[in-house]
Amino acid sequence: MNYNEVLSYIYDIPRFTTKHGLEYSKRLLGWLGHPEESFRVIHVAGSNGKGSVCAYLNSILRECKIRTGLFTSPHLNDIRERFLVDGEMITKEEFLEDFDDVMKAVKENGEEHPTFFELLFLMAALRFKKAGTEVVVFETGLGGRLDATNSVAKPEVCVITSLSLEHTEYLGNTIEEIAREKGGIIKENVPVVFDASNQEAAKVLSEISKEKHAAFYEVKPENIKILETNIKGIDFSFTSKYYNLVTYVNTPAVYQTMNASLAAVCARLVLGEGADKAINDGIKKTRWQGRMEEALPKVFIDGAHNPAGIDAFVKSVKNIPMETKPMLLFSVVNDKDYNKMADILTEDKIWESVCICGIDDKRALDKDIIKEMFSKRGYEPYCFETSREAFLFALDKKEDNQYLFVAGSLYFAGEIKEIINDRF
Repeated sequence: MNYNEVLSYIYDIPRFTTKHGLEYSKRLLGWLGHPEESFRVIHVAGSNGKGSVCAYLNSILRECKIRTGLFTSPHLNDIRERFLVDGEMITKEEFLEDFDDVMKAVKENGEEHPTFFELLFLMAALRFKKAGTEVVVFETGLGGRLDATNSVAKPEVCVITSLSLEHTEYLGNTIEEIAREKGGIIKENVPVVFDASNQEAAKVLSEISKEKHAAFYEVKPENIKILETNIKGIDFSFTSKYYNLVTYVNTPAVYQTMNASLAAVCARLVLGEGADKAINDGIKKTRWQGRMEEALPKVFIDGAHNPAGIDAFVKSVKNIPMETKPMLLFSVVNDKDYNKMADILTEDKIWESVCICGIDDKRALDKDIIKEMFSKRGYEPYCFETSREAFLFALDKKEDNQYLFVAGSLYFAGEIKEIINDRF
């Protein structure tokens, strides 16, 4: 099969399933020669912010001239965004080679077909071995305890970002249940760094850490102080008994100060006390697309995709000095708590106008439902069939000094990014 045929094949595999247990991924890794044993691993789980933490860690490690692998999900435009070696996407030829090698191992050893995420994880582990990476950052897909990435037996450090109610049909109906699922990545005697903003989650994670004899490092909101904010970024300090840091994030997203702090504490554990400059420089240089990203002048794209993410997004918008009320462009998929997201978005009436549309995805929420939920909350949104129509309308309507914010889904963020890449 050629590259496009392989992509079609992969996208036909179910994405959200728990059909296989960890033993399946472990067996496949064995058939592939245990590529995960050829490099050191940092394992990251959470509800929101885990991709950003991975990006900060990758940037820090590269400041130390370490050959890195980075496996994240989802992608915005190109599936190869999930596979970075030294900050660069793998080639299409490498992608095809790794696909063929994994599928060959599956067939030769009589294994069942891997799920969408299992396949990509196995391909990533194999590629990172072939590329000679020294440290790999693995982001979980769904959950933690049963996630394919959790088949790595002995990571060097585990990181757990902010937790919220998500994928409750798989992970549980309470924060405590979700914390136990995410905390399933914690291993015996492996240190863990976690966001302690939520007391219920922090209690569960600390209990699991003690059970596993794992040293744990809590990063609390009160440890973080914002020193100065402008449209380009935030100067902040992080002070705790583990670490002291004064640095800068290249985004006005307030939530990234927590994610950068988590990465800093993790990096200190991996790299030691002599790496402070690399940690500081790595954080400053990090760019992570689709997370309060200024994609065009005064046009920001944020992949906030659940109530907690939307809450963090709104707080960041409020923190930006603006001369006039901004515009919102919004869409969402149907398996999120979209009514709660709408409550948060409309509570303080911060938007001058709202545009909504559909997403080119089978899980997209019908645009008429989105329109109705904003109408019930005091807005009469402009409604469009496609993201392209909605975005181009919003750009045309936006005043020169006005900001436009795009949010609601990482899939939606990817569509908008593709429109920008094609047109500008």
